[in-house]
Amino acid sequence: MSITAYIGINGSGKTYEVVRSVMLPAFLNGRRIVTNIEGVTHENFMKFILNDEKLKDITPGIVIPVSDDDVNKEDFLPYKGAGDTFCKSGDLICIDEAWRFWETDKMLLKGHRSFFAEHRHFSDKDSGFTCDIVVISQDLGTLCRFIKSRIETTYRMQKHLALGLSKRYRVDVYMGAKPFKKYLTSSYQEKYNPQYFSLYRSHDENNAKEARVDKRQNIFRQTKLWVVLFFSILSISVAIFFVYSFLNRGQENNQSIVHAQKIEPTVHLSSVETPSPPVKVLPLSRTWKISGTLKVHGADFVIISDINGVFRLIGKEVFIGQGMMMYALIDNERVTYFSGSMK
Repeated sequence: MSITAYIGINGSGKTYEVVRSVMLPAFLNGRRIVTNIEGVTHENFMKFILNDEKLKDITPGIVIPVSDDDVNKEDFLPYKGAGDTFCKSGDLICIDEAWRFWETDKMLLKGHRSFFAEHRHFSDKDSGFTCDIVVISQDLGTLCRFIKSRIETTYRMQKHLALGLSKRYRVDVYMGAKPFKKYLTSSYQEKYNPQYFSLYRSHDENNAKEARVDKRQNIFRQTKLWVVLFFSILSISVAIFFVYSFLNRGQENNQSIVHAQKIEPTVHLSSVETPSPPVKVLPLSRTWKISGTLKVHGADFVIISDINGVFRLIGKEVFIGQGMMMYALIDNERVTYFSGSMK
């Protein structure tokens, strides 16, 4: 009941994808398939399922290959009011290089126009399947507007040649006939499987080979890419080294602090167990006291006296402290402003 488009440049994998993902599942489901894809025959499909032990018990469909001349006939597709047509109700119809037949609205035959407008009405009485048609082209711009406006889903294939992956391709699925980003519904990666190559022929000649005329399309052959990649890896490696060194240094410092904290209580306990002897405090002098200061010829002296009026000059460097707190040790006694109280 749907019109589906498979697009992509030559060799992108669109025919491979139709044969593998559309025609083969339909054949295994017992459907009648009509196609103009080169090399597709009923015998090839039968050989494929006979070589697989898991598929021997199924009831396969039938594959009917047609030529381009057959497709161009008025009675190729079923349409309202037609008698016997080549394609029957419920068929899966896969048309390769669809632009050859329906590039413009003028090329669209009256019977074909009716089919594209009303294809969902043509159902098989026995199986219940309605007609499905798959159009294969390099670009939807090569198809007439009448068909494009009725396309339900578009699959676009793209081979990864720029990455040097000639055996892989990407499939982008779009809603409708506009392969724009806002209509993209899903995207997935696929790989060519040689077991499906026997089901069709991608070249007119069996011994055809593809060659790249300019290998610079492969980005991995660019020297600039490898230079950038080398310096990127080098920069990341250096950054990791410095970060590791910084973190490791911090860990060593933490271990040193923890070790010092573990040793400190032992030292503290030892000092408690063996306290140092107290310092002996000398008594105040009962004879001498500080009476004043004197500066002579740049030299500083402190004047001390006793109760008998005897004065002595002592160098100031002997004294400790300043002002009223100044004192000195003389005759094993402390001489201050408040000493010398003997009468």
